[in-house]
Amino acid sequence: MRIIPPKNFVTMPWKNGGGITHEILKQDSAGRMLWRLSMAEVKSDGPFSIFEGMMRILTVIDGKGLRLASPQKTIVAEPLSPVTFSGETAINGERISDDVVDVNVIFDDEVVSASVNVLHAESKQVSPDPDDVLNAVFTLDPAQINGLSVSPRSFCRSEGEVLDCQSSGPLLHIVIKKLQHAVIA
Repeated sequence: MRIIPPKNFVTMPWKNGGGITHEILKQDSAGRMLWRLSMAEVKSDGPFSIFEGMMRILTVIDGKGLRLASPQKTIVAEPLSPVTFSGETAINGERISDDVVDVNVIFDDEVVSASVNVLHAESKQVSPDPDDVLNAVFTLDPAQINGLSVSPRSFCRSEGEVLDCQSSGPLLHIVIKKLQHAVIA
């Protein structure tokens, strides 16, 4: 198991310059991003960065939520309810109330699939699959993962082993799988 605590996240400005992102982990192939996992602090309303050819799963982990308005529709991203939308869509984000922190999985859906599930059980085992590119949990509260104490907002990646998770609060279970036909260089 690999643990990445918040102090090891890479902080950078948003692609559109409107805020900051804490990049947790990403994978590139042939100079193109295949997927990225990050945590964003949303302190103002405004446009989201465009990610051409990518999909996005956003999960609010702190705050009341976001209204994600596009020309086609408005999606309400409520706390701990992952929402999926195209990274190519022009989105304007509006905080429902106060600041928001969210976890984002941005991925090339022609190469990989991704899912984010909220685990509410006090004790849960997360089993890897041979097709996984990534199988991990993101802690929201202090947790015990495979007997190790893990601080809140840490990322714990399976290196092929089952993750035995114990937490009084929810965890995000994040899985990225390579598509059958895809070639990753």
